[in-house]
Amino acid sequence: MQSISDRAKPLTRTQQARRNDIIQAAITVLDTDGFAAASVDRIAQAAHASKATVLYHFSTKEAIYDQVVRALYETGRANMVGPLDAATATSGKAMLATYLDTNLRFIAAHKAHVNAVHEILQNRFAAYDLPDGITELSNLLATAQQAGTLGDFDPTVMAFAIRAVIDGFSFHVGHVDLDHGVAQIIDLFTKATK
Repeated sequence: MQSISDRAKPLTRTQQARRNDIIQAAITVLDTDGFAAASVDRIAQAAHASKATVLYHFSTKEAIYDQVVRALYETGRANMVGPLDAATATSGKAMLATYLDTNLRFIAAHKAHVNAVHEILQNRFAAYDLPDGITELSNLLATAQQAGTLGDFDPTVMAFAIRAVIDGFSFHVGHVDLDHGVAQIIDLFTKATK
């Protein structure tokens, strides 16, 4: 969330850069030290900024947390859109492989940010309006079925299974060979959706 002063006018490049530094510092603190250690003071220290500077850009610690969560979902979505659109136009199998590949590799490439969001979601009991991932994926699967490029299965149940594997992978990404893990997961769901 932006503070009231930020909402009144567009951010300058310097302000946006400073906000990004603060978000990155929060991600680092949450990832390395955990939720309990992620105070405004500790985030300011990691950002090489004063507490007043942090609070100028984000009115509260919770506003920082909100932006950490929002940034992960926005970055992930932006990472997927182009490849997924191209693959969807090809076939259901290509769409599914691309959906899995882009999600899993994004998680691996943004491990610290994913861990930071896990810390926030597990410790902060705020309601986040986050995409569930199920509805959109279920619709993609159903569309591919109607086009005859995927087999007969319940698309909502399959979407739940796919999201459960992707979300679970985020907790274990450092414990498997990435290329092998991605290939195995794609193979698993390719067989399940024939």
